[in-house]
Amino acid sequence: METRDLDRLVGHHPANETYPFCLNCGYDLRGAPRGRCSECGAPFSFEEWRQEVDRISTVLSSVDDALRLVPLGWVVAMAGAVARVLGIIFPLYEVGTWAGRLAALLCGIAATFLGAGALRVRELPAWARPRLASKPPVLEGVVGALLGIGLVATSIVSPW
Repeated sequence: METRDLDRLVGHHPANETYPFCLNCGYDLRGAPRGRCSECGAPFSFEEWRQEVDRISTVLSSVDDALRLVPLGWVVAMAGAVARVLGIIFPLYEVGTWAGRLAALLCGIAATFLGAGALRVRELPAWARPRLASKPPVLEGVVGALLGIGLVATSIVSPW
């Protein structure tokens, strides 16, 4: 995660002040009565806020990494599909068929995990989602995961 993204996440003020904000509604808590958000009434402590912001910044970084891998899931799924088709077309004494199945199975498993990474966006609270580096490709991730599941299923169940 870049420094400017982390600064935005923890509320880095241009005057180099880090100020707390409500984790429930995002309200600026500078000058608020200690212990409660004056906007929504949620309980607040600076120590808990700092721990939660640290946790969310870690999750935000790992979600950004997972989202970057979603297109790779599509490539892996397509490679698995090509291997499966080639194994069917060129059976080479059954070795090609089994090699195609194995390649499709491994690619399917990888594509499923890479595609499912897009669903990690749900781990972020609503106020942190706009801080992602790019728009989450959730639909692409789900489709990639489904392609992977399909590859796994056809590799196991298909007679050829």
